[in-house]
Amino acid sequence: MREVSDRLCREYAISVIENPGERAKNYAEWQAEQNGKPTHRGTIRADIDRAILASTTERDFLQVMAGSITADMNRLFAAQEKAQKYSF
Repeated sequence: MREVSDRLCREYAISVIENPGERAKNYAEWQAEQNGKPTHRGTIRADIDRAILASTTERDFLQVMAGSITADMNRLFAAQEKAQKYSF
């Protein structure tokens, strides 16, 4: 996929990152990983990996991802409601 993207960028005179490095993590994300706690990025990566394994077409992938996003949002809203219930 990267090769196709790079070729298209060169063809249309768009900049291409020649030697992409790994993006640095912020301290909170690094610390969470060190303590074995989930991170937003890790959760998203796991959702994408599951969607790829469960899909045979792009449409399947998008449907699986939509379901993952919906489930994540429901958990987030439930946590926010619970926090509001106990806030002073």
